[in-house]
Amino acid sequence: MTNEAKFVLLQLYSIYLDRIDEGMSKRSASYFGSDESSFNAFFLGFNFEDYIDAVLELKHRDFVIASAEDGGFLEMALSREGIAYSESESKKDYKTLMDLIRDLKKLII
Repeated sequence: MTNEAKFVLLQLYSIYLDRIDEGMSKRSASYFGSDESSFNAFFLGFNFEDYIDAVLELKHRDFVIASAEDGGFLEMALSREGIAYSESESKKDYKTLMDLIRDLKKLII
């Protein structure tokens, strides 16, 4: 997996966890909407085309569910596989997760 895709996945997972902490259901917390809305809400500073490529790579690995359209996507959600992978990578520890995201961000942005 590319560093960009791993960064996007772990960032989405951290948002998912924050949403659950705020009282959202797991299903609602895993939903991130369209390419433009999710990019503008969570990934400004990251190149938009690189973001799309990362999400499509994650889709190929079944880590997200995304409905592709015209080189982007209309809807996207974390899959169970993506959540499980993120849990494993972070050892279910929020500080470890934030450290991983920070280290990956330094490599790609």
